[in-house]
Amino acid sequence: MAATIKGTAVKWSVGTIDFTAGIVTTDARMTQSARVQRTSEKTNIKDIGGTVKTQVFHGAMKTLSITVVPSGRAGVNTVTEAERSADAHMPAPGTLVTVTDLNGTTIDDNYNVLSATENLTVDGVMTIDLELEAGDEGTELATAPIT
Repeated sequence: MAATIKGTAVKWSVGTIDFTAGIVTTDARMTQSARVQRTSEKTNIKDIGGTVKTQVFHGAMKTLSITVVPSGRAGVNTVTEAERSADAHMPAPGTLVTVTDLNGTTIDDNYNVLSATENLTVDGVMTIDLELEAGDEGTELATAPIT
């Protein structure tokens, strides 16, 4: 969607998000929404009187929820290609997926697939919801399977 921004600059829309592992870049999609959440566990340390004196944040995680519409691609713009793309956007839980946001870096990471959900209706376009999770402590949680 083209937009003209006047006044204070803002980041507009979801931008371009690429998959470079797990779901190959050539599998066409139209990203409809993306939501990234950073969380951690927290431990409170109290003094003898019960007053919290220290908070320790640990186990940081990043969760990415993304909704896409699988589609045909340039040169192969067919329903068959869109269906193939839909299959490619349904990876099994535990699959490594590398995601890059061309308009920022918060989303960029290697994620493990938690779930992939196809949404079909009698009179609407198919969407796929992906739930992805990555460690957010500078250590690689989403790696190739250990054999």
